[in-house]
Amino acid sequence: MSPHLSSNTWNPLLASNNYFIDAPHINIIEHPYFSESLGVPFVAAQPTPHLNRAFHHSKHIAVKAVSYGTLFHPFPSMIKIALTGGIACGKSLVGEMMQASGIPVCEADEIAHRVLEQDESVKAALIKEFGSEIVGTEGHIDRAKLGQQVFADPDKRIKLNNATHPVILRQLDEWVAKQGATSDRAIAIIPLLYEIDAAKAWDVVICVGAPAGEQLRRLTERGLSPEDAKARIEAQMSQAEKMERADYVIYNCGSKSLLEKQVNQVLRGIRGE
Repeated sequence: MSPHLSSNTWNPLLASNNYFIDAPHINIIEHPYFSESLGVPFVAAQPTPHLNRAFHHSKHIAVKAVSYGTLFHPFPSMIKIALTGGIACGKSLVGEMMQASGIPVCEADEIAHRVLEQDESVKAALIKEFGSEIVGTEGHIDRAKLGQQVFADPDKRIKLNNATHPVILRQLDEWVAKQGATSDRAIAIIPLLYEIDAAKAWDVVICVGAPAGEQLRRLTERGLSPEDAKARIEAQMSQAEKMERADYVIYNCGSKSLLEKQVNQVLRGIRGE
């Protein structure tokens, strides 16, 4: 079906159990599937095992729609949820919103920081591979200096991922196992989930996207030059591919309240509501 929605209201389309958000104040969505400048973001807010995805396009709305067959309900006692997406798309903010709903959340980046500071075997492997110049004044790995090397060289990024991600993923698994004592769901924010081929270990994958212009703006506000910001965006898998692979998509290009609506819809979808 090709939905036709008003261009000035937020309208849940109940048919086919797909929900669409309309935000006319957004001027452009930069996404390769969008054939023209559009006025709204989109969200797919239903569980998607056995799904067929289709993109609907019109002058006023773009929607990632899903249809699904037999769902795997109930989920296992612990639902392992991976939250991924492009750099500077708002993954941490979405994670905070989900944590506020009562779901425990862990960031892989926080584990990575600890690994670089505390794991001597990882530190030694990185120094051997990238040189002593990546060591800061206090003896820890200087992430900025390391980043200068790996974001400019795809082969070095692979070597960095091979040295660090097995340790990070093992610690994430340990964290998820501990959450099972008090919660039936746990969320891990893993920016490079697809790049390191780790998606199969998770029951549900949520992808957070944002317009490329917003990514660049946020990265430059963090102190990166436009050139460095662009290089970091291009170093990752495209948002389009991540969105297509994910079970749920949240598009962060509007207000915080709009983002919260999408987050709540996704959480209801995961609960099977």
